[in-house]
Amino acid sequence: MRTAAWLLGLSVSWPALWTRGAEPGPECPAGAGLRLALSQAPPDRVLPLLTVWTEPPADLPATCLGRVCRVELPARAVPELLRRPTLLLAAPPARRRPRMDRAGEMVRLPQARTETGLTGQGALISVIDTGLDFFHPDFIDASGKTRVAWLLDQNRPPEGLYPDLEAIGGGAVYSAVELQAALDGRGGPALGAGRDLLGHGTHVAGIAAGGDDLYPGVAPGARLIAIKALREDLSGFDDDRLLSALAFSRAVSEREGLPLVVNLSLGSQLGAHDGSEPIELALDELCALREPAAAAVVAAGNDRGRGWHARLALNDGDEARLRLLIPSAQAPNPSRPASVTLDLWADAPGPLEARIETPSGEISDAVSSQGPFGLSSWTADGHVSLSTSPQETPFSRPQRLIIELSDDPGVPLRTGTWTVHLRGASARVDAWVGDYDLAALALPRFLDHLDEGNLVGPPATARCAVAAGALISRLSWTDADGQAHAWPGVAGTAADFSSAGPTRDGRAKPEILAPGYLIAAAMSQDADSRSASSIFYSGGAQERVMPDGKHALSGGTSMASPLVAGLLALAFEADPSLSGDALRDMVAASGTADPALGGTEVYQPRFGFGRADAVLLLRLARGERGRALDPAQSLCGTNVSWLPPFPQGQALALAVPRDAEGLALGGDARVSFFADPGVVFADSADSRSLVRSGRFSGAGSHGTRVRLTCRAEDMSFSAHPRVVLAASETEAAELGADSGCATASGSASLWGLAIALAAFALRRARSRARDISARGRWLLAAPASRALDSLARGRWLLAAPASRESDGKGVNALAALSGNRSSSRRCNRYRTNLLRCSE
Repeated sequence: MRTAAWLLGLSVSWPALWTRGAEPGPECPAGAGLRLALSQAPPDRVLPLLTVWTEPPADLPATCLGRVCRVELPARAVPELLRRPTLLLAAPPARRRPRMDRAGEMVRLPQARTETGLTGQGALISVIDTGLDFFHPDFIDASGKTRVAWLLDQNRPPEGLYPDLEAIGGGAVYSAVELQAALDGRGGPALGAGRDLLGHGTHVAGIAAGGDDLYPGVAPGARLIAIKALREDLSGFDDDRLLSALAFSRAVSEREGLPLVVNLSLGSQLGAHDGSEPIELALDELCALREPAAAAVVAAGNDRGRGWHARLALNDGDEARLRLLIPSAQAPNPSRPASVTLDLWADAPGPLEARIETPSGEISDAVSSQGPFGLSSWTADGHVSLSTSPQETPFSRPQRLIIELSDDPGVPLRTGTWTVHLRGASARVDAWVGDYDLAALALPRFLDHLDEGNLVGPPATARCAVAAGALISRLSWTDADGQAHAWPGVAGTAADFSSAGPTRDGRAKPEILAPGYLIAAAMSQDADSRSASSIFYSGGAQERVMPDGKHALSGGTSMASPLVAGLLALAFEADPSLSGDALRDMVAASGTADPALGGTEVYQPRFGFGRADAVLLLRLARGERGRALDPAQSLCGTNVSWLPPFPQGQALALAVPRDAEGLALGGDARVSFFADPGVVFADSADSRSLVRSGRFSGAGSHGTRVRLTCRAEDMSFSAHPRVVLAASETEAAELGADSGCATASGSASLWGLAIALAAFALRRARSRARDISARGRWLLAAPASRALDSLARGRWLLAAPASRESDGKGVNALAALSGNRSSSRRCNRYRTNLLRCSE
């Protein structure tokens, strides 16, 4: 094993690997991600960085949104940047991935239109995505005029048409003037701009603001800002490009004098999941701006059931182990190595130490928050990099550890079980499979300490953003070839894949669920379903193309997010002065209490505050408030289902007092919280918002089930959520945030696998057509996955993962996964994702 390490900012290498890269001094606020990036960069390489300042620098070329700025500078200049006294945080941009009719009826949109007549007129919707087919009729009005106000293509060099906006957006900018010239056949520079080969951005924009009569968007009166931010290699969206896109959107909003809704149907599991990522701070800065106002909606993610989050507890002096299975490690293409990145965050009060063990049994040297901070090892099983930092950022308490496993030249990444060895003071540790670059039939997943909570990923964990989860909305249709399709499932229920909250710091995410699986919307002419680059690809068939040939089906939280964005545009038309925070509060407070989504015991980590309701949201936006409390309609919930002892164990009780029609009461309704013995409330409900919250802690014996009560106007709400008290953080981690286990014998596992393989074999040709991500970006398991899920009572699953969206070819795959913790316990949280897509 060859190893390189760095200690206290000084390079110590065997061989001298790190001497080629710049190293920050020990006084610099360099986190684990920046240290890793610097260690791998030659001194002359220009690095894009996202930075947060007490005051934006006047002497540094930068694109800024409030205090958050994008800068570019050679690696050798980074140490000097880090010594600037006004710099709070500097980080390399993380990469985010795409998240991916009848949906309007499910959120009562037709009734809302009848009551209000609102169409989103006077609002802007910015779709930051894979591009836009602005020739599609959904984005042209009845008079033949484009409904796209501005288009930014970050993959094109500036044209010089709008130099100020191009400098902000980092690409070519076109207004409605240039777009209209192209539509009219007069040519011009906009021809080919924003070309959407994947079809994701066009589909998302159609859901938010499409103008078709049969497949209407939510806010057809809104004007669109289309931003192609996808990298040219189709590998995702870098945070620095997203920051430029946000700043551009804001500049256009100010130029037009119109309120702005930003939609981000993308995300990842990289980051602290507490709103502290620079791109999330930029979203908060955006929402805080007024005149004109701005709001943001982000897809919650499609990662439930993947085995991508583990939560464990460290005990003083003891070693904890976390196993990762890499079932396949094929490189996506010859130019890019296979790689897997793990992102760990720990609330450790003292030093945190980590080692990695390869499938062959080689164990690396340790990295520690006391040094050495970085390590690079060449092993017989591939290349291993570990990076940590002694510093906490100003925005996030946890210590961070990044582990990157990749091919070494001549040594492919080994499949099998890799083990992370952790040691430190008593602490909670969260680990995520943050990223991967594999042309894999089966994706990496943790084998221990699995937790289906805390999977709403950045940037959806931003404080101001509305995080949207997905509901099943359509399961039958007739395609363009006249073939009828019907998939099993229950419309109106939460999609199995939709990521659950809360955030790592306990905030309620997702806020809302909206129709997302499946949605018919605009299909880009450059994303033909017979092309392997299209998200609608179905092996040459037109299974997901609707009869008119201009619209197609797709699904995921990517499709739920623009539906909510459209609702916010309607709300802005009702009252352009509303703030982003106020709209997020209204979205949560207007969630429908649906028996299939937890009834009135919401908030719940998987369901948020229930199903989006256009009627209630727009009544709130127009200033209406409920009058008389109805205990049966009022919502009462908590952000956890278990609670470890104080001080680690603090949680939120959440309440929405509502009237008989479900309309939230105003701030005059005083809310208080009570509980069985064993729970202590530290503060009372905040009456400034429609959603009231109170923080509580537990001190009872472990296993005790505590009932919470929400009260207002001397009446108790009908819903009484329950919390299980845990004896320790260790036990709490074992319970998991989405626990719910059932007994099953080992023989059932083999039986489930046999059923899965048989179902897959019978439907192999058809299942390929049901890869909703088309290019393997994320995967829809064939209907067999639902049948299997039913046969196994929700505990055996088909996880049909594909290579991620960076791989242009994606392949359907089958993996039958057991949730066995022991021979007698198998947990529901290992259930399959019917849909693996966030298209």
